Amino acid sequence: KQLTFKMISSLVNLSVWGAQFGTQLWVTFVHGPSLFRALSSETFQEVQSIIFPRYFLSQSILSTALLGSYIQLRGSAQQHFSLTRLAQNNPGIMAVLCASTASAWLHQLYLGPLVSQALRRKDKTAFRRLHGLSMALNMGGIAASVVYLVHLAWHCRL
Repeated sequence: KQLTFKMISSLVNLSVWGAQFGTQLWVTFVHGPSLFRALSSETFQEVQSIIFPRYFLSQSILSTALLGSYIQLRGSAQQHFSLTRLAQNNPGIMAVLCASTASAWLHQLYLGPLVSQALRRKDKTAFRRLHGLSMALNMGGIAASVVYLVHLAWHCRL
């Protein structure tokens, strides 16, 4: 079988999804809780203030790449590509990918810096509120990754 543009696009799409989902699971369920238990609160805050901006940036880039690669992959399957037609033919998954991308950039550009500022100011009330919102957005991103996994499994041809 010959390597085609569609096969390469599929590989890119799946690789981006895997990197995003793996990072989400690692940071949320392994890295954060492990360091929280092992480090003093001051050291934990210092480490997180370095790691979280990078995590938010990676999620923003990967979400954008996933959406872009999905559009490219699905659009290349249509004879006359139209983003409107793509959204009409796949409204659920397009909505999930767009929402995930928007929330990742919201995290990166707005919420993440606010959480870091509250942490530096030692404003516990603001930090708890903002961190709770941050966690909810992060869980939404994980949920979007699971929805996309189900979408991939549904359309997988082995």
